[in-house]
Amino acid sequence: MHHVLQRYRLAEQIDASGRNAILIVPQGPKNAPDSGDGKLELDQNGFSRFMSEVSAWLAGRGYVPTETIGRVVLTMHSGGYGGAGGVLTRGGMNERITDVILFDSAYGYYDAFADWTKAAPDNHLLSVFTEDTSTGNTALMGRVQAAQPNIFVRLGDTLTNAQLQTRAPTFILTTSIAHDDLLTARNWYALFLQTTRLSGAA
Repeated sequence: MHHVLQRYRLAEQIDASGRNAILIVPQGPKNAPDSGDGKLELDQNGFSRFMSEVSAWLAGRGYVPTETIGRVVLTMHSGGYGGAGGVLTRGGMNERITDVILFDSAYGYYDAFADWTKAAPDNHLLSVFTEDTSTGNTALMGRVQAAQPNIFVRLGDTLTNAQLQTRAPTFILTTSIAHDDLLTARNWYALFLQTTRLSGAA
C-alpha cells in the first residue's frame, strides 16, 4: 500500500488539487491470480459498511468532527474496475457518489458505470484511456450515449482545463502516456479531482 501511495503520489496530488478530501485506498488483491475485490465488490451493501467503519474510525481518533459521510468520488486504475463496478452495482451508497474517474480501467462492468451515470443528471463520469482499454471505452460510450447523447471525447495530448469544465460524460484518449503513468505524468489525478463536486479546501 505504501508503494502505491508513493508510486502515484496520491497524497501530494490530493493537496495539489485543492479539494477538501480524505483519501481512502482499500487494499486490493495481493499475490492473487485475478483482480477480484472480495467483499467490496461482491457483498450487498459492502461499500456502505466499509465506509461506515472508516468514518467511525476517523471520527473516533479526532481526524474528522463527525461520522457523517459527505460526497464520495470513486477513482480507479486498471484492475480497480472490479471493486468500483461492484460498489456501483450493490454497494448501497450510490446516492453519495458524485463522480467516477477511470484511469484506463474500462475492462468490464460497463452497465454498472453507464447505469450510475444515467441515474442522475449531475453524476459525472470521466474516463481517460490508452489503447489498452479502447475497446472497453467504446463499449462504455455506447451504453452511456444511448440515453445521454451529450458526451465529450477529448485528446489527452491537447487537453485543456476549459474542456474539463463540464458535468457531461467525458472520455479522454491518450497515445503518448503509458498505462502505468496516467495518474502522474501530467498530474492528471490532481487535475481531474478539480472537476468533481468536492469542495475546495478551507
